[in-house]
Amino acid sequence: MGNFTDFFSSGSGNNLLEIVQYIPDGRTFEGASTNYTTPNMTSYLTTTTSYQTMTPSVISYVPPSDTRYVRYEYNTKQSNISAYSGITHYKFYVDNVEVEAAWKNFSAQYYSSYGYAVFPIVLAYTLDLTASSDDVANGKISNWTSAKTLKWMCRGYNGTYDGVDMDRNYWRNGGGPAGAPYNFTYPLLTIYAYS
Repeated sequence: MGNFTDFFSSGSGNNLLEIVQYIPDGRTFEGASTNYTTPNMTSYLTTTTSYQTMTPSVISYVPPSDTRYVRYEYNTKQSNISAYSGITHYKFYVDNVEVEAAWKNFSAQYYSSYGYAVFPIVLAYTLDLTASSDDVANGKISNWTSAKTLKWMCRGYNGTYDGVDMDRNYWRNGGGPAGAPYNFTYPLLTIYAYS
């Protein structure tokens, strides 16, 4: 019958070494290089005009050996809570050093009397581990062999265009949600390690 590659050419380029994916419910699981315990999210986060750590996004990650690229994806949700809110800023960190190239901003058009904008956002960046020396600001890391803490931080624009809730549910079954767990939704964190 032959081999698969007799009929289709073999793949080239990057190979997937590991996928780490979870919702932040306090679980513990085994990765390729270490064990992980997820944050235990119990409520949504409201932005202020100062940067706050998005706690569910925090992971102390160790890539498998021979990893050349690490892609970090954080799927979350942004909800306006007033007519003028909805402008937010997001920063990505590796061991408390900002990856400046990953900076993001999201905003929603305000409504005249109430903020109804609720939409998913993806905070993602791919780190390059092939660098000969560290340049964290541009996402380049050399010799990553022990745990590094990855996280996102967020803030509102100013006192007028502030007040965004992260991962909050406003509506359920034709009305408002009746407390936890219905008043928030879990974000999803995914890390891909490529050779």
